[in-house]
Amino acid sequence: MPSSSAVSHEKKPQSPQLLLRPKARFSPPSQLDRQTSAQPIEEAFDDDEDIPFIKTTAHGIRCPVVTPAQMQMVEDICMKETGPNREMMIENAGHGASIMALKALGGERRIQPDNHNAAPVVVILAGNNKTGCYSLASARHLANRGCRVYIVLTSRPDAPIHPSVEMQKNYAVYAGVTAVENVEEFSAKALRDDYKTRELLWAAMDWANGNKAPVLSLDFPSGINAIDGHPFHVMHHIHPKWTLCFGAPKQGCTSRSITGELFLADIGIPAVSWREANIRRSCAFFYRTSASVPEWLLK
Repeated sequence: MPSSSAVSHEKKPQSPQLLLRPKARFSPPSQLDRQTSAQPIEEAFDDDEDIPFIKTTAHGIRCPVVTPAQMQMVEDICMKETGPNREMMIENAGHGASIMALKALGGERRIQPDNHNAAPVVVILAGNNKTGCYSLASARHLANRGCRVYIVLTSRPDAPIHPSVEMQKNYAVYAGVTAVENVEEFSAKALRDDYKTRELLWAAMDWANGNKAPVLSLDFPSGINAIDGHPFHVMHHIHPKWTLCFGAPKQGCTSRSITGELFLADIGIPAVSWREANIRRSCAFFYRTSASVPEWLLK
């Protein structure tokens, strides 16, 4: 199961997005397992190399900060040479996200048969992309654990759905997940039929931000540039309570105001893949930690 960690950022003197909606009250961050939660960090540099990094709260182990392009390179190496393949990484990410969500919802006791509260409700806004696959896989796991799960694909009705996204959506529906057309079914804010993809995304993000339920972003908050941490549009971007990164935290994880509490999940990438991509610190991080759930990253 994925492991995550907290981080702190330092500088050399000379160097310069699932929506969780439970019926019961959420456990505050301080009550979450400290092995699994994390907060974003300021930029830090190694003494020997100008490589940004963060540190885990549980072990103080340095973990790399990567760009989306670097992460894609590592995943390509996995799929072409070392494994795991795409489907395995999707499953690992989905499982890690579901564990994170279940902890936020109150843990195992929240979904026991003898719990008198109604089953927690989870609304997942899934993109037509890789991270969308991760979120749809997590929807299936959450439904299997007794949550009431709704999924919304934030893409235009006339846009072709990526085969992997379509497959994960079908698997989720078989598990009991309810697929709805758009967020209009959850709120009074209507979406016009002629909205383009960007406007659909804006509407979904605005709806999530305006909802009372806290938001868990997967991989990186929607509407934020994962390279520099700046919003693409000042008015339309997700404000998550938590962010769960996969593989390694993105370079744009610059502050808690961007990511909320920051967590990291291992998706099964072997040490050799990180080395081939010249990202050496990931190896020390993942193979010296032992948490079976996402680990907390702190300042």
